[in-house]
Amino acid sequence: MNLEHFQYLLETHGADCQHWPGQEPGQVEAFIAATPAAEAMLKQALWLDALLADIASNTEFTDIAGLQRKILARELPPQPTSVMQRLLNWISPRQDQFLQTFWRPALLACLPLVFGLYLGTQFSFGIEEIPNDWEEELMLLSLNDYAEPLP
Repeated sequence: MNLEHFQYLLETHGADCQHWPGQEPGQVEAFIAATPAAEAMLKQALWLDALLADIASNTEFTDIAGLQRKILARELPPQPTSVMQRLLNWISPRQDQFLQTFWRPALLACLPLVFGLYLGTQFSFGIEEIPNDWEEELMLLSLNDYAEPLP
């Protein structure tokens, strides 16, 4: 038995040597007495086994229904308000049920219209003005006489 195999057995089967497959207890105890690192590993595994047994026997950790009630009884943290909600609160603050029922949806429906009017007045969207350059048109018409022979 070497130290790596001993550590594998500790991690896999626990600190109780009786549960280890194919090992004689006397051989394991002789290896532990001869190797100080193995003794330290065994002490740590015994401490971990005792801690896990204590947790398993504690009713605070096994009371799932109580834990669920505690979680559900907790108050939720305040949720951040969205930009749209802040804009609606600025346009029409919540005062009564009538204002909230009728005016807030109407104002919300008008926001795209106002946005569209703003875009329409600020941008041309590919529509270019027709130039009033008559000089170029007259020059092209005057060249037309030279291009066609007279009958």
